[in-house]
Amino acid sequence: MDIKKCDLCKKKIEGGDGSVYVRFASFDHADLCEECASPVYKFLQKNKFLDKKQKNIKKS
Repeated sequence: MDIKKCDLCKKKIEGGDGSVYVRFASFDHADLCEECASPVYKFLQKNKFLDKKQKNIKKS
């Protein structure tokens, strides 16, 4: 059984919709809940990389 927890606040992440998978330049990554990932969302929206309605990365 795969139980995901936020790497910052250690809160259990329910389902796949409530999590953000952040990958860095190397193979390091972090699983974040929506609250902890809000700065990432804001950055992506501000720089127009993110679709505001669906929260998906826009393909160019």
